[in-house]
Amino acid sequence: MRRAEARCHLIASVLAADGLMGQGERDLLDYVMDHWQLDTSERRRVTTFERQHEAMAIIQASPPQEREALINECLAAALADGKIAPQEQLRIQQLTAALGLP
Repeated sequence: MRRAEARCHLIASVLAADGLMGQGERDLLDYVMDHWQLDTSERRRVTTFERQHEAMAIIQASPPQEREALINECLAAALADGKIAPQEQLRIQQLTAALGLP
């Protein structure tokens, strides 16, 4: 799994944390996957949450600046629908702790 796919998996996990992924959130995920140039099979894995468990290990091995940038992307993604749901906030807190960030 490429680091780009791993990033998208973790962003998708935030977007889906509240059990709902509205059109704006789906559009944002598509935009992020376009930005990171995910191919068709990578996109399918992200949108079906296949192999998501591998994503955390890959991101944990990333430089601190990249991990911080990902958390900022997750925060922006959570705000895609105009509010951060409690489940999205919890997921971001979990990711922040798992990535060893304050």
